Amino acid sequence: MNGLTLNVGCGIQAIGDVNCDLCGDEFHQRVLVIDPHIIRNFVICDAQHLPFKTGAFKTVYSSHTIEHVHNPFLMLKEMVRCSSKYVTVICPHRWHSLFYLHRGHHLSFLNKKWFYSAAIKLKCFLRITYSEMSVFLSLPRELTAYLVKQDWV
Repeated sequence: MNGLTLNVGCGIQAIGDVNCDLCGDEFHQRVLVIDPHIIRNFVICDAQHLPFKTGAFKTVYSSHTIEHVHNPFLMLKEMVRCSSKYVTVICPHRWHSLFYLHRGHHLSFLNKKWFYSAAIKLKCFLRITYSEMSVFLSLPRELTAYLVKQDWV
């Protein structure tokens, strides 16, 4: 088994061995300027249809991407498919997102219940952690979902 990491929705932070993003969409054209020529091992692709073999990466990682896709379950399913072992997803906490200005470009507002339901369907073990609390509302800013494929354990 290889020890490679795939970073899904990398933006301008190329922290994976392979980094992918959909840099032609409206959000990226307005907000992020992604130059695929300067990002190491960059692949232009849709996070809901990853062009990699099943189990090609030991770890598949995504930070602040899943809330922007039309079908977050399909994205998570693709991440699990491409992983041989681990999947890590970081996203804004559902309640924190609703109270702040993210409503314009966030298509989904995810929480622990959503990730538990998805993990059961995808046959993964799940652990959830929360970041620091928001100063004003005492709500977590973001959650991190750690999934481990059951067939690996």
